[in-house]
Amino acid sequence: MICGQAEEVAEEWYLKLRGMVRSGDLEKVTARKKEKTFQAAAEKFLDPKAQEQQMALVGRAVARPHPLHEQYRPAAG
Repeated sequence: MICGQAEEVAEEWYLKLRGMVRSGDLEKVTARKKEKTFQAAAEKFLDPKAQEQQMALVGRAVARPHPLHEQYRPAAG
């Protein structure tokens, strides 16, 4: 029963999407979004300056222990 409902929902979504493509409304909806593309994310990932900034952030996080870590360390001596 659930599978049948899922098929109906998927079919309705698909038909709505096809209708938006035919009428040109899909392009209007997607043009409003300011999401990053995979290409933009890949370029930023490969940018040496961005890599240096990320490494600096990681280095600071590693160099600064979490305050709760002290309570779990064994007592010296």
